[in-house]
This record gives sequence, C-alpha cells and structure tokens, in this order.
Amino acid sequence: MNKNREQYFSFLFFVSLLLLFKIQPLINFSHHELVTTTIGAVILFLMVKISKNWISGWVQRLCEKWNIRLAYLYVIALAIYFLT
Repeated sequence: MNKNREQYFSFLFFVSLLLLFKIQPLINFSHHELVTTTIGAVILFLMVKISKNWISGWVQRLCEKWNIRLAYLYVIALAIYFLT
C-alpha cells in the first residue's frame, strides 16, 4: 500500500472505531466482558479488512475527484458520530 493510500486507510480505521463504539450496546448482550470484547474485535477486524481491500481506494478517488481534504472527512465523521 502506498503512502498516499495509507492516509485514507487511517481515516477508514478511525471510522471503523467510531462505528464499533456506536454498535457496542448492540453486541453487549452478554454479561461476560471477554465475549463482548472478542465480538467487538472480530467486527473491527472485518471492517478493517474490507476497508483495506477496496474502500480506501474508493475514498481516495472520491476525494481527488471532488477535491475534498482528508481533514474535512475527519470532521464530518466526528459530527455524524456525535449527532447520532
């Protein structure tokens, strides 16, 4: 993965963490912290694998096409996180 795409992958990892924090109450069906943590780690691993393979390239092309800075995407992701 080239350095330019790593920036977008870092953003997608950040978004994956935000999504995991949002769905944490949904996977907190067990009173065992180990089970909940394991399920969360598996979900995070799957989101990162999917984003690494094809979503980071798509986000990079979208940002280059519409001339969007990556910092704006972080602000938008945080705003959506706190508004939902």
